[in-house]
Amino acid sequence: MEIDKNSRNSNDFTVSTNISNLFEIIPYSNMNLNRKLNSIFRLSICFSIIMFFLKKDYRYLLIIIIVGVLTIIINRNYKVLNIENNSDPLDIINTDSNSNNSNI
Repeated sequence: MEIDKNSRNSNDFTVSTNISNLFEIIPYSNMNLNRKLNSIFRLSICFSIIMFFLKKDYRYLLIIIIVGVLTIIINRNYKVLNIENNSDPLDIINTDSNSNNSNI
């Protein structure tokens, strides 16, 4: 049985601690929502630390906190949407694009 890398449980913390995932700082369309949010959060950490050392301004470190809070809010709201709808909201977009391609 092969496990899809994109379909891991959101409570699986090995995704964020896996060495191969540490350098995923740019979200791609083939990633699931958790991996996209993790990559955006990692990007904010890298950006904040670099800007903190370049500009010597502690306010850049607030970006980490802001992006972290937004990540939690987005993740919780996405889970609520999935529970209420019992489907992936992005499936509508995929279904529409597939039906448009069939008409060509």
